[in-house]
Amino acid sequence: MMENFAEIIASKWTERAPTFDEDHATENVDLWRPTLEELIGKKGNGKVLDIGTGTGFLANMIAELGYHSVGIDFSEGMLEIGRSNSARRGTAVEFIMGDGDKLPFDDHSFDAVINSRVLWLILDPVKSIKEWIRVLKPGGVLLSFIRITTPQERELGELEKPNTKMQYPPELSNAMPLRDATIDDHLAAYQKAGFYNPEAILLRKDLSLNDDAKPWYVFKGTKEMVSVL
Repeated sequence: MMENFAEIIASKWTERAPTFDEDHATENVDLWRPTLEELIGKKGNGKVLDIGTGTGFLANMIAELGYHSVGIDFSEGMLEIGRSNSARRGTAVEFIMGDGDKLPFDDHSFDAVINSRVLWLILDPVKSIKEWIRVLKPGGVLLSFIRITTPQERELGELEKPNTKMQYPPELSNAMPLRDATIDDHLAAYQKAGFYNPEAILLRKDLSLNDDAKPWYVFKGTKEMVSVL
């Protein structure tokens, strides 16, 4: 059943690929770049993996910051546009077709692992985060960017309206633990996966060019350094 769900999700995103950038061209890239650099903190030195890279929104900026940028996604339609975007921008992004739950990389391969609006789609977030931690170097960071409905909005019943282009069968939607998750829900998933003290960071409002957009948060976990006795 899980395999069928993965196929449905991949198919949906391939269908969305041709209009995805047009529908989501509401971010201030000039402000996103320094925000990413501040959170990663390696000054362009190192290797960064973008999970669920899609059309390369994060991966291209990471490359522009000087990092060795790798993007992985299970939608070939998204990756085709990602490669086109990279060619147009002159960035060296390594795009790979693959499953974020079963990464084709050795342990301790990346200085940072990042993703944007991916956690809500995952059927077993704790398992996935553990896999992402596996490929992180000790001291490396995991950064998950996502829009969050605030507690005040929840009290008023103002959950983000579903995207009619991305409607899933009810049995699939119900199998996504973080689909309408709170900040505490995300932090709990990080903790269960092995992060001792994960952070929820509210990002600056003007990252989005749309004044009505939900606020961006990033969930940050740092992989513990290996003790040498």
